[in-house]
Amino acid sequence: MKLEFPTRNYNCSDKYKIIFIHVPRTGGGTINQLLEIPKRYQGHRTPFEMRLCIDPIKWKEYKKVVVCRNPWDRIVSLYHYRMKKGYDKSTQFSVKEFHHWLINPEVRKYSGAMEWTPVFDVLNVPNLTEIRGNQTIRDSKYSVSVIPFETLSTSWVEWCLHNDMTELAEKSHEHFKTTFINKTEREGYKKYYSNVSKILVWGLFQIDEFMWGYDFDRPAPPTFTEIRSGIAKDNDVPIEDVNSKWASLLMCGE
Repeated sequence: MKLEFPTRNYNCSDKYKIIFIHVPRTGGGTINQLLEIPKRYQGHRTPFEMRLCIDPIKWKEYKKVVVCRNPWDRIVSLYHYRMKKGYDKSTQFSVKEFHHWLINPEVRKYSGAMEWTPVFDVLNVPNLTEIRGNQTIRDSKYSVSVIPFETLSTSWVEWCLHNDMTELAEKSHEHFKTTFINKTEREGYKKYYSNVSKILVWGLFQIDEFMWGYDFDRPAPPTFTEIRSGIAKDNDVPIEDVNSKWASLLMCGE
């Protein structure tokens, strides 16, 4: 008897043929609703996890997209979200102030696995040497479009139009005017940081800051092409080599 591996439609929109890689605090709830992904299949999963469960034909044919966000802003958003939900009330140390919460050694014990994970690392799991030696994994790179959170409402529409999804582009234009699920009300992220906490987040998320071009003092959208071109020039390699590791990164939202 042949045993079939069960497939799950994790983060898949069959209607629009899109696989959405949902990184915490990057507008994912709003996008899930837009793409009409059923609640039972929504969640924070790495592409590697999804690839083990999604129908291989869908994984190959569906377009994949992820949203990146300024790390300092993302962590402030995470703080307010977790405070609103009361997730960290059981910690031994104070969480009333952002700085105290950030250095609280117990907070991550109650956090989801991807809440403190840089977007680039999410895309590139697994990255262990012994797994890289596996021929099947090594030969299964995939392309993913990266859209900045800072210009989500316009960049997403541009991405849809670029991929000939006119119906979704029109729907998205209206959707982002009225819908933003789990939005946190707060001040600008810079007001939350001391020099110490600013450096702490830099240390945790420096791969995102490097790959997407984010800077604490520049809240504007990242300059994907500018930073990739600079890296390629400095290393005297084609820009395609810079954009490709496990995933081939397709930048959107210039």
